[in-house]
Amino acid sequence: DEIAQNLSFSFVYASGDVVQFSLDPEFEIDGGSMNATLRFETAQNSNGLMSFNLSLEDTGGVERGGENITTVAFNISVLSVNDAPTFELRRTQIEVLEDSGIFELAGYAFNVSAGPPDEIAQNLSFSFVYASGDVVQFSLDPEFEIDGGSMNATLRFETAQNSNGLMSFNLSLEDTGGVERGGENITTVAFNISVLSVNDAPTFELRRTQIEVLEDSGIFELAGYAFNVSAGPPDEIAQNL
Repeated sequence: DEIAQNLSFSFVYASGDVVQFSLDPEFEIDGGSMNATLRFETAQNSNGLMSFNLSLEDTGGVERGGENITTVAFNISVLSVNDAPTFELRRTQIEVLEDSGIFELAGYAFNVSAGPPDEIAQNLSFSFVYASGDVVQFSLDPEFEIDGGSMNATLRFETAQNSNGLMSFNLSLEDTGGVERGGENITTVAFNISVLSVNDAPTFELRRTQIEVLEDSGIFELAGYAFNVSAGPPDEIAQNL
């Protein structure tokens, strides 16, 4: 005898986290099956647990002690999914001169971030791996030091003596948020270090710096008077002298 009454769902927030929605939860009643579809969309990077009170109201009224509302509690739990950390590089090509000492560039990596506000407490670390190119030797391997105040990172390295060439690296920033539920915890960017060759002076030694000969003694010849004659380090050995 009440089947013709109109029905409508409504809900109110009860407790829990304040999860943001780009499409608020809604309930659409299918009059044929008398079921209702729940539909919602959470906002980007919003997660947490919320409790709601869902009420179904009819149009029969409350006269003579009647009841027109039934309320049931339900929860929406939005599970966090780790976002990959992010950063930018001032440039992807670094050029230094051979034998130029320690190279340091403050803020080489900038806008270093663990992700959205709910991930800001995660720890971050840089790492890099050789990708391709020449095998340049380092006396101080490239390192990235994060300044927690500015969230920039300083690049620092020193090449070994007489070492030059072009090397490509993959630089990765990793956070501690993990990869559960399809999360991402690593971002990788390629960069190059080009160590430009600088010619070294040729070298040699003399057996002695004082030569004495007798007057009218003819041709003087001293084999090996200049010795250890070299065009320079191994990468210059093909030069003509």
